[in-house]
Amino acid sequence: MNANELRIGNLVYRNDIANGSDRIETVVELNSKAVVSGPIKVICSYSELRPIPLTEEWLLKLGFENNRISVNSVDELAYMFDGDEWSLRYQTKGSGFTRDYGIKHVHQLQNLHFALTGQELCVTQP
Repeated sequence: MNANELRIGNLVYRNDIANGSDRIETVVELNSKAVVSGPIKVICSYSELRPIPLTEEWLLKLGFENNRISVNSVDELAYMFDGDEWSLRYQTKGSGFTRDYGIKHVHQLQNLHFALTGQELCVTQP
């Protein structure tokens, strides 16, 4: 992954060398190396991190219900899957404005949600 793709709070995979499996980690600091926090705080290179593919399971964990999440009292985000990638639609109910974004990874959804709302999108389900 590249440093310019990430923000503090993003969820990513990092290979756990001890057991050879992927761990879900949270980015807690960004500089010449990434600092991620799971069970312990780890300094690693960006090349050691991998994006988490966006799935319906992840959308549910992030608070989407009935394929939607409220942005505020007027706007909402809705997701659709076309068999290849998730599409996220930003809908402004009052004006009828819509905008579609193609998204493949959890961190991209987190970043887009923050850009649109100014609020972090965090895991709401275990």
